[in-house]
Amino acid sequence: MYPTVSRRTIKRQVRRSYLTEALYDAGKDYAIARVRRGKRDLSHVNVGRAEGWEQFEQNAARHRRDIPVALTHTTELTLERLVASCIQHTSTLQDTGQADWNTPFQLTSSEDTFLGKQGYGKSDLQAWARVVSMRDPFNAAKSLADLVQAHDEKYVPVFLLTFLLRRDNFQSRALRVLLEICPKMLDGHLRRTGLTAPSENTIFVIFARLVRHAREVWPSGMQPIAELLIAYLPKVSMANSASLNNLTNMLNKAMHLLSLETADAPFRDNPHLEAAIVRILRFMTEHQPQLQITRDGYRAVVRIQLAQKKTAGEQQWADLKALSWPPWKQNRTAMDADITAEEHGTTAAAATLRRMREAGYRPMEWEKTAELHAGWDVDGTPAIQRRTMLGTGFTGSPSQSPIWAARIASTRTAQEAWAAYLASEDAQIPATDDVHLAIVQKLYAEERRQRTSADREKSEAKPIEQRERLLPGDAKEVDPLPPSTHLYTYTRLPVPTVEGFVRHLQHRQFQLGHRALAFAVASAPRLRLGFSYLEASSSHIPGIDPPLSFDLDASTAAVSDPLFTAFIQLLCRFSNVPLNKLGGKARSVSFRSHKPLSLDGNTFHPLNPHHPIVFALELLRARATTSPQAWNAVLQALSRDVTLESMRFLRTADTFPSAESDIVGHSRGAITAYRLVSRTLSLLQDVHTDLDSQGFHSLCLVVENLAIGCWTILRSDIDETTAPKRGKLRGVMEPTATQDANHLLRSSSHVNRLKGLFNTLIGVTPNTAKPPQPSTAADDGSTTPQPPITTLAPSAPLPLLHIPSASLLHAYVRALGWMADHAGLLSLVRWLVAHRNELDTQWSRERNGRELLRKALTALRVFLERNWLRDIEVPAKTDQGEHCSASAGVGGEGDDAPAASPPTDRKVKNLRMLEGAASAEVREEIEALVNGVDSWRRWPTDEEVARYCRHRRFEQIRDLVSR
Repeated sequence: MYPTVSRRTIKRQVRRSYLTEALYDAGKDYAIARVRRGKRDLSHVNVGRAEGWEQFEQNAARHRRDIPVALTHTTELTLERLVASCIQHTSTLQDTGQADWNTPFQLTSSEDTFLGKQGYGKSDLQAWARVVSMRDPFNAAKSLADLVQAHDEKYVPVFLLTFLLRRDNFQSRALRVLLEICPKMLDGHLRRTGLTAPSENTIFVIFARLVRHAREVWPSGMQPIAELLIAYLPKVSMANSASLNNLTNMLNKAMHLLSLETADAPFRDNPHLEAAIVRILRFMTEHQPQLQITRDGYRAVVRIQLAQKKTAGEQQWADLKALSWPPWKQNRTAMDADITAEEHGTTAAAATLRRMREAGYRPMEWEKTAELHAGWDVDGTPAIQRRTMLGTGFTGSPSQSPIWAARIASTRTAQEAWAAYLASEDAQIPATDDVHLAIVQKLYAEERRQRTSADREKSEAKPIEQRERLLPGDAKEVDPLPPSTHLYTYTRLPVPTVEGFVRHLQHRQFQLGHRALAFAVASAPRLRLGFSYLEASSSHIPGIDPPLSFDLDASTAAVSDPLFTAFIQLLCRFSNVPLNKLGGKARSVSFRSHKPLSLDGNTFHPLNPHHPIVFALELLRARATTSPQAWNAVLQALSRDVTLESMRFLRTADTFPSAESDIVGHSRGAITAYRLVSRTLSLLQDVHTDLDSQGFHSLCLVVENLAIGCWTILRSDIDETTAPKRGKLRGVMEPTATQDANHLLRSSSHVNRLKGLFNTLIGVTPNTAKPPQPSTAADDGSTTPQPPITTLAPSAPLPLLHIPSASLLHAYVRALGWMADHAGLLSLVRWLVAHRNELDTQWSRERNGRELLRKALTALRVFLERNWLRDIEVPAKTDQGEHCSASAGVGGEGDDAPAASPPTDRKVKNLRMLEGAASAEVREEIEALVNGVDSWRRWPTDEEVARYCRHRRFEQIRDLVSR
């Protein structure tokens, strides 16, 4: 029996989320936000007020004693509860096998009367239930946008918007759709009479959730989100007679949320955060009376300033610091006396901290740490000004561990960092994860510097482009030791490696924490060493045993996200090491509860689970993670040459002919890697996650490898009709290398998928270009078109979802160029010219952005003209000795090409497509477009083209063609 529901019981119950309960009962966990351990729900408590925290604790203690009533026995009249009842009714019908028309959803008389007074009907409830139940966030957002656009008089409730924004993962295109409909939804509720307008807490909750998702997938949308808050929060505050103090606290809290670190590229995204915070500061200044900046607001400004590049004065000050420690200023000329600590040594962040003290806020642990990163220690001695994204997880305990972590990080050499760490041990500072992470990062940077220096000494090639000068603190790299031993920093122990530091901690009975352990595992120089780090930490960090035991049926839910991502990165970095031969110890991957992974979905052709990348994909599929970093590790590994060699044991049997040469084996590895990338993209689509810029960059490299591999196979003149011992799986003869290459090149769907994913990345709408068409799980590269994004004409145009960096543009040009998609290059250049202002602004902020842009433009000319083949004859050979000119035709066959064409004809057509230059009309139009933009420095010269064509990949194809 369920307890009876009374007015008093409902009033005392904890605020319930009826939608969450209904979706959980319906088995639709994908639409429910994951509650993080220890997280407190402050969405309906104003902790900015003096009594806020006390009220929160009292309510939480009282609600813990309440027993919630089952949803089916709850009669509270709210729209949210009625939608939840509709969801539960639909789920019950599906479980019992009944049909909607046999048992329709019914409302009681009181519910029907309540719904009619609101101006809604049963069909509205069913439409809302479908929205919140959709698996794909983009489809859910689009459906909600369609409802808002279709019902001008029926205002869609705001709780649908807030509930959708609670989801854990969101695509950037879905977020933009919701941001577009926010003004119309809020305007409708503010104008509507007879109903309570959205409270200020509701407005702020919408803002906070938009910012949370924008931080993950759409940093350039921060300023429009801040504009939304400024436009509606004052209206609601005035309507509800809110106090000035409450509005001040909310705006300062908004600046705090806007200043937090973004997921993809924190330093590159910093200008977007700065623009959003400046907009709020301008509003607070223009408000009458002016709104004051609290500690949260000051910290937000300092956090943004610490992430900015050094100004000209700060660069002068950093350049005059001594090589010894502490790095006091040393005058080199008489004019250096005019460079003072007050004018040049006081950074923008330090000046803001001074204003904060003048406003009456005493320095706490966070402020002391920030001042250290700004270039001055707490004792007044100089440190290294470091560009960083300072977090917020400070406890305020007297351990001072964050300050010591900042001391370690604000050093130039590994010797200085190690001396600071040993000083923390001598001061008996508690061993914390912050301190360990800081020193592990410095020790790893030193190991990487030594390897890079050794490789540079072996290489005779010199960098062509002028690199922007880096000062200490501008990058993660550490400097070498000073030239004189008199300038060394004394350490009682020699500087260890990361492995030696872990042994040092174990000798002192300490272990690495979550973040430090994740960094050490992800950067381990050997696969076995990374496993040993995890095995040594299994006693104090739960959840590590399942991945180490290679049991895919065991859950990895207890493993933290950073540690799980680090384990995936470790596997992908050593893709050429079979797991069953790891360290001489016999290991076997086991799984019984799910179908093994395959390239074509056929269980008769499973992939080898002992391949590190396959094992990583199995873990990602079992955990259904939406973290882009973990998926990017797989895509990046599949773009590397060492992984192409490991494709030989991707399946349980060797599918490559034993008579193949290394070049052809490498080329077939590129084809197999591309097919595995297609399978990875389908798994990404299953968890409704879009590629970010890093993943798309890796995809461009994989497509480039595919084109070169197919080109190499077709030009290698292998007599495959007599090749011995071709692979055979389940009675099916494996295709030859030439058959593989011809099959892939005869279809244009692979290039179409690449261009569709680029459109999805940048957020091109149907108004400006062809709508995005992300790929499906098909192995042949076919695509499933996505519906166009609904545009509701916001008051101000929203920015692009992503502004491609110059390096990403270069990779995309190369991918299209190797595939000889000259029409795609023309379309790309047209888009670049149309958005040149936004792109130029972004590239000017990037380090060496102008040089990389010039490199991309040079690649554009090289691939349009096929310059590395210009001075040699490029005949397309046939088995009958016939030749065809490479310039006879441009462009590959479409999907409707006749399948019955002889293999020789298909080979000739594919070689024509790969080796043919673009038409004169296309080249002239692209050259005119490039010359029309002054900041691009006109069309690349012959000298730039010749220098660009010296790459080994061009030489490889040139040698094949000239045979």
